[in-house]
Amino acid sequence: MSSTHIRNAIDRTTTENGTSDDGVKKNSTREIFDGDGGLVASRLLSRSGRRQNNRNSSCTKNSNGNNAVDDIYEIEVVTTTTTNNVRKHYNFSRGHPNNDLLPIKEMQEVLRIIASPTPKTKKSLQASLQYLQSDRGDPILLNEISSFLKRRTIDDAVPNVDVVDYGGDDDDETKHSNKLDMFLTHGVSHGLDLLCKAQTKPHDIVMVERPTYFLAAGIFTSNNLRVQYLPMKKQEHTSSSSSSGSPSCTLTVDVKALAKGLDDGSIPIPRMIYIIPTHQNPTGNTMQLSDRWMLVKLARRYGFIIAADEVYHLLDWSSSLSTSKRKRGKNQRPARFAVLDHVLSNDVCLDATLTMSKKASDKNQQQQLSTQGCAVSINSFTKIFSPGLRCGWIEGPVSIIDSIVNLGYIQSQGGCVPFTGNILRTALTSGIQDRYLDKLIMSYRTRSQMLCDTLETENGIRIHKKTRGWIFLLGRIYKH
Repeated sequence: MSSTHIRNAIDRTTTENGTSDDGVKKNSTREIFDGDGGLVASRLLSRSGRRQNNRNSSCTKNSNGNNAVDDIYEIEVVTTTTTNNVRKHYNFSRGHPNNDLLPIKEMQEVLRIIASPTPKTKKSLQASLQYLQSDRGDPILLNEISSFLKRRTIDDAVPNVDVVDYGGDDDDETKHSNKLDMFLTHGVSHGLDLLCKAQTKPHDIVMVERPTYFLAAGIFTSNNLRVQYLPMKKQEHTSSSSSSGSPSCTLTVDVKALAKGLDDGSIPIPRMIYIIPTHQNPTGNTMQLSDRWMLVKLARRYGFIIAADEVYHLLDWSSSLSTSKRKRGKNQRPARFAVLDHVLSNDVCLDATLTMSKKASDKNQQQQLSTQGCAVSINSFTKIFSPGLRCGWIEGPVSIIDSIVNLGYIQSQGGCVPFTGNILRTALTSGIQDRYLDKLIMSYRTRSQMLCDTLETENGIRIHKKTRGWIFLLGRIYKH
C-alpha cells in the first residue's frame, strides 16, 4: 500500500468547542483504504492539532439530570475516481468487524457437526432446544469457556501467585465462596445491565473512565444510577512517527488519585466502577498490572464493585499467539480482573491494607464484597467469533454471580443462550474457535501495521499510540 490510498476526509466530531455542519470549524482526519477500496482499519479516531481540553467525551445530561458520556465519531470520506467523486460516511462510534472477517466457513463447519446424525450430536441438539437445567447456563459450555480462557491467558501476568483456581468441585465451603464462578449472558451490555439490577439501587454512583465506551452510560442511567468520572492521568508513549522522538500522551485511570480522594472524602465512594482495562475503547491503553492490583485492593477496602469490560482482552498481539507460550517481560499482558480478585481472596488475611474502611456506607453489602470478592470480568464472543451470535459471560466470585442468578427474570426464563450455546460449545470443543481467533489476531495485527506504516509516510501526521490489540489508533493531524 502506498500513500496514494489515503483520501482526504472530514472529522465531524462535535465537542464543546466544535461545530456542526452549519458551523464552520471542523477537525480534519484521514482514512485508509486497501487496494480494493475496502477499509483497512475499522477504528481510526483522530483529533486536530489544537488542544480541546481533553474532551474526547462530552458530558451531557439525561432527563433525570444524571451525567452521561456521549462520544460520536463520524467521518465523511471523499474518494476521487477518474469519473467522479464518491462521498461515503463512516460512523466510527461502532466497532463492527469487516464482513470479510466474519467466520462464514467456520460456522458452516460447526453447523455440519451439529447436524451430523450421531447419537451424541442428536442429544446435544435436543438439549439446546429445551429449557436449560441451570440458571447459570449450560454447564458444559461454561466449563469449555473456562478451559478456553485458561489456555488463552495462562501466561498473563499476576502478582506473586503460582496457581489460579478456575473452578471445579470443592467441598470446602470457604474455598467454594472464593472460587471463580461464571454466568452466561447475551453479551457484554446484557451482562452490565444484569449486574446493575442485581448489585445496585437507584441513585448509586457508577464511576467511569473519561473517555469511555460511549454507550455504557445509557445502561447505567436506565437503571437510575448516577454516572461520574474517575480521575485520569496522562500516560506517555514514545511516538515513532515523531521526528523528535518526544513522547505523546493518552489518558488512563489515576488509581493513586482515586485512593487519595476516597481517603480524604473528596471523591464519594461509588457503588461500582466500570472500566475497559485491556485495549481501552477508545484510547487503546492497557492498564498496568500494578494499577489493577491497587484498584482491586481499593474495591475490597471500600466495598465497591469493579465491572471490567474485557471484550478486547483476547484480541492481543503484544507477544506470541496463545497456542504457544507468551514471553514474560515488558509486553506481558496483565491478568483479568476476576483472576486478580481471586488471587486477592487467597491472600486476603495476609494484607492489612484490606481492613474495611469506616467510610463504607452499606456495611452489610460491602462487607460481603470485602470478604468474598468484588471484581467481575465481563466478556463476549462478539469480537472473537461473531457479534450475531449474541453470547457472552460474566466471570467473578460466587456471591456476585448468585445475586444475578436470583433475579426473577433469570429464574423465569431458565438460563440464557441454549441454542447459540450449542453452536459455541461445538466451536470450542472442535478447536474451531481457537483456530479462528488466531487467524483474526493475525489479520488485525497486519491491518494495524499497514495503517501505521502508511500514516507514517505522510507529513504532518503523528501517531500517539500504536495498538498491540484490536484496532484503536489515536493520532493527530497537523495542518501545514
